[in-house]
Amino acid sequence: MYIFEYANLYVEKYADNTLVLDFITEKEFIYFRNNGDYTENMKLSEYSPTMLLFHNAKKVKVSEGDILTVPMRELIRFKRNNYDSKQSNFEEAQPYGVFFTFNDSEWLEVLFLNRVAYKNNKLKSKLVEQVEGTWKEGKPCALRRLSNNICVEVEDVGQGNTNLIYDSESLAIFDFGANMFAPEYELKSIVYDLQDRFHNLRGVSLIISHWDYDHYCLLTVIDENILSNICCAFIPENVISLTAKQTVNKLKKCCKFVRAFSSPTPKDKRNIGIKPVIEEDRYVLYIGEKCKDKNKSGLLLAVKGREDITVMGADHTNRQIESCIKFLINSNYKYKVLNIVVPHHGGYSGKIKAKKFSQLTPGIAAVSVGKNSYKHPNQSTLDMYTNTGFKVLRTDWERRNIKIKMQ
Repeated sequence: MYIFEYANLYVEKYADNTLVLDFITEKEFIYFRNNGDYTENMKLSEYSPTMLLFHNAKKVKVSEGDILTVPMRELIRFKRNNYDSKQSNFEEAQPYGVFFTFNDSEWLEVLFLNRVAYKNNKLKSKLVEQVEGTWKEGKPCALRRLSNNICVEVEDVGQGNTNLIYDSESLAIFDFGANMFAPEYELKSIVYDLQDRFHNLRGVSLIISHWDYDHYCLLTVIDENILSNICCAFIPENVISLTAKQTVNKLKKCCKFVRAFSSPTPKDKRNIGIKPVIEEDRYVLYIGEKCKDKNKSGLLLAVKGREDITVMGADHTNRQIESCIKFLINSNYKYKVLNIVVPHHGGYSGKIKAKKFSQLTPGIAAVSVGKNSYKHPNQSTLDMYTNTGFKVLRTDWERRNIKIKMQ
């Protein structure tokens, strides 16, 4: 019999008094779920939601990415007192990645005020797991096969990111996420609408930019038989939350190949750069340098048409996107039009300096955004793209997928 005195919890999201925590180790989660019962042979046999959602968390001073160390006994006691497993339609009403939802967070606030729960970020480097892929040098097969008639489609998935890159025979997916607070049936509905596009293709490629839940949550609900249509997956190697770790295992189980990328050490820690890791005729895949902010250390994709470039910014900074564009401009290929899938749902990511790509004509700036408490998109960001000459399109205003047809 094991006894866990503390649980290390990862702050997945914290905004507008809503706090989402995720377990980091499987053992601690099983101990919590079983109310203090754990033996060595206990394992998670399949994907299990492991997140905790707290509403009205007004007096908790934490930031996304923090590690909280919480007394396990208090955590289990709170669960017993506040979670009603007999609620009607409880499972249908909850986001799939959230196992327990608590509306009264007074308990959590009391813990913080009494310094019983505290930030423990010194543990972070030890808790981050470097996952290994099944493939060392592979490249996205679907991107390699793209013809001249390329379409980049930004899906209307709310406050999340899913982007499709395709022609008549090939399909690649850059991020596979949606609104993290959407109930399970909504996430499954999005997957159902997309899954028919996986068939009759020679292989689908998947790229996950970074391990923010709104960039990969559709992988938690997709049927394994459908997921097996994905030939190869490309992911950042640094994983911390238990939900992300389970998702990596699901990819390894279902996809033929999985390649995990490591971030290079930055030359200047004040200005986190970006580096190409795969470059071919139709695309360049980049990765951000090592950083405490996983947004900056994720993967970024630029797709090349005959005359157009489309850059999918994930949650990178505009400075990193400018570096990506500069790299493309300095190549031998001559482009005319630049399209951008605006990073971070249109949130502030630094300024765009038009002179960096003045030889290109601004095309479409697509913003994947939905109802949120972050006040995305930022008006100054929208004005910046508009004043630079881009045609700004938002999924929440268009109420449809945004298609960028490349020349």
